[in-house]
Amino acid sequence: MFGRALLALSLVLVAASSCDCAAEITPPPPTPLCTLDTECGFAEACREGVCVAVLPGEGEGEGEGEGEGEGEQEAGELVIAPPSIAMPETDVGVAVTQTAQLGNIGDATLTVTSITSNNPAFVVVEPAAGTAVPRGNFRTITIRFTPTAAGSASATVTATAGAQTATLAVSGSARQEVTDGAFVARIGPDDSGVGLPDCQCRAALPTANVDIRYEVVGGSACQKPSNIACGTDDTCAPCNLGAQGSARWRSGRTVEVRQGEPFILDEEVVHAGTGDDGEFIVKATLIDDCTAILGSLSNSINQSCCQFVDCGTNRPFACFDYDAVADCSTDCSGFIAQARNDEDCMARGPVLVRAQLTFDGATQSLCGTMNRGDVVDVARVRRQNGAFSLVSATFLAAACP
Repeated sequence: MFGRALLALSLVLVAASSCDCAAEITPPPPTPLCTLDTECGFAEACREGVCVAVLPGEGEGEGEGEGEGEGEQEAGELVIAPPSIAMPETDVGVAVTQTAQLGNIGDATLTVTSITSNNPAFVVVEPAAGTAVPRGNFRTITIRFTPTAAGSASATVTATAGAQTATLAVSGSARQEVTDGAFVARIGPDDSGVGLPDCQCRAALPTANVDIRYEVVGGSACQKPSNIACGTDDTCAPCNLGAQGSARWRSGRTVEVRQGEPFILDEEVVHAGTGDDGEFIVKATLIDDCTAILGSLSNSINQSCCQFVDCGTNRPFACFDYDAVADCSTDCSGFIAQARNDEDCMARGPVLVRAQLTFDGATQSLCGTMNRGDVVDVARVRRQNGAFSLVSATFLAAACP
């Protein structure tokens, strides 16, 4: 025993005398870059301490399943890469797709039990439930985005495989193509013969002269010009509505009150084309305008009309509302009296007035009662993203279909 100790001591002394060990730096033993596959990136595995890429299918087949049931059971680990994706910008209603990878970086094959989205605008196209993902393998996730409204949207896609869960954050945005709509407001007396329903389902109603005015709330307006001849052929100069664009005044229905002299019975305003969104008011004014000589109540002027026009060769020219004059010497005075008492004028009260509002081709009829001189805000409309809609109305919906 003593001899062995002496020998060991002599070996130490010899080694110490052969070099200066304190001056040497002994490198540590090599340390591996990894010890487990989970320490490596997606689709990589730890091989002899180094992370290496694993080709799809590597490790399948021969030897797979060895050791199952012996000792600790191997397990898969579900991952999604990248953890988030952004869809290309699209239009409302137009679908786009984007992909990610669903991988298994564990040691055993995983089977997808479900893969779902929490937003119906984002649909998982593939993979389907039941898809197997062997270890070191991946499957492509395809997401389809079909927006139903303009703006940003997002979803969380959740994949499960047994007890394993992985999520994918998805975002997208959509734009709404703005098409400038068209709005037509038409106002006139409610009567028959125009192919539209009467407000009170009557066969015939007295006429009235109703003026229309279309106003930007707090801004410009459009109404009939001083010379209304352009209204019958829709050539009137456009009304400047400022930032809201322009509108046009025109005839909605023209009748011939006197031979060769048209009378605009229904007036229209058309608002179409580019311009800022805003709100607008449709106004109606009931004007005192008799059929007798453009509204004159002068006895002498009406006598002239009756004698030289209605009693002429080509009578009746309709200075008054009658079919024929039986005796000019007696009938003229009666018709003049009717006109002067507002009984044969185009404005009398109360009068049923119809407003027809057409939004991008769809017409809604509204009805109201007015007296001579009344100015009524018939309806308020709004243009938003180029499309027109009814906000509120003073007149009521037509009583008859």
